[in-house]
Amino acid sequence: MKKDFLHGRTTVGERGQIVIPQSIRTALKLKHGDELVVMSRGQKIIVVPSKKLAAFFETIFGNVGSLR
Repeated sequence: MKKDFLHGRTTVGERGQIVIPQSIRTALKLKHGDELVVMSRGQKIIVVPSKKLAAFFETIFGNVGSLR
């Protein structure tokens, strides 16, 4: 998947739901039931697969002891 690539448009539904475009789901290997973390920064919405975020934090905090 190209970085910062526009994959399409989606609409916020009546219950606040959105559909993630198929091209993104395929590129990130997302499937039904996968958990996502939703964050915001300014006017941006950030959606990250929770497994990827957990791995990121494990990498950072798992190596904290080696910094001493």
